[in-house]
Amino acid sequence: MKRLIYTFLFLGMILGCSKTETAPTPKPTADFSWKESTNGTVQFTNTSKNTDTYIWDFGDNIGKSTTQNPSYTFELKGSYQVKLVAKNAVGESIATSTVNITTGKDLAPIANFEITSLGKGQLQFVNKSKNADTYEWDFGDKSTISKNENVSHQYPANAKYTITLKASGKGGVNTKALEYEITDIPIPEQRDKFIGTWNRVYSISGQSGESKQSNISITKSSLKSDGIVIKFSSVDTWEATIKSDEISYNDQEYIGGGAFVYFSGLGKITADYKTINLKGTYKFASPSATPSNTTEVWTKQ
Repeated sequence: MKRLIYTFLFLGMILGCSKTETAPTPKPTADFSWKESTNGTVQFTNTSKNTDTYIWDFGDNIGKSTTQNPSYTFELKGSYQVKLVAKNAVGESIATSTVNITTGKDLAPIANFEITSLGKGQLQFVNKSKNADTYEWDFGDKSTISKNENVSHQYPANAKYTITLKASGKGGVNTKALEYEITDIPIPEQRDKFIGTWNRVYSISGQSGESKQSNISITKSSLKSDGIVIKFSSVDTWEATIKSDEISYNDQEYIGGGAFVYFSGLGKITADYKTINLKGTYKFASPSATPSNTTEVWTKQ
């Protein structure tokens, strides 16, 4: 009986020792390589280990794939951060690589800039454009176009200006415009720009033809604290007040026989201070007379 028991114990030990244990699943390791061909097409080679499913993100906010070894075409040149997530039953692993595309389409330029005031009408323009290599600045004051990348510019008068930057590159042309108001040029500096000889042309509604008064001279002595006073004669006075790029004026001119004509109105000064456009009223013989509409253009000689 004892011999029989020992025999069963011995067989049980043999059978127990021959049982096979399953090895644990290894963790995944993600990895890949890539090669660009033509027209922005890239072949990706998956070199991950211990993996069975894959998620690709090609970094252009468009392309994704679950193929093991995908081929993908990038539309535009540039650098893209490509990510591979490789998984198995026990986890996942992530690999990333910067893919530089040299055979796709050129990126379209994006024009952008910032403005900083340097005081007294001088502005600094900092170019923030992308994908561009040539530039054109229009400062909005009829001055010369600049082709520098970053520029500063002195404006002639307090006024609103529209600054436009055109940025060009292999991918095309793009423009950006910003409006900026200059308010820090002292009035005396603006006022001094009126010094010189001007040609004046005015017309009165209801009257045929134009009346011209040429070679009006504005000198330093014509200037006042906030504008201009011009004495055409001992009794003829043209007076204007300057505020930013606007001008308000009153004009009294002697026509003989003790009578005067009276002009008054508002106008705009061009940014280069070479033209004044005025609109107002004309009254004959008396300040209380029925007014007629009038326009004036002053052009600096």
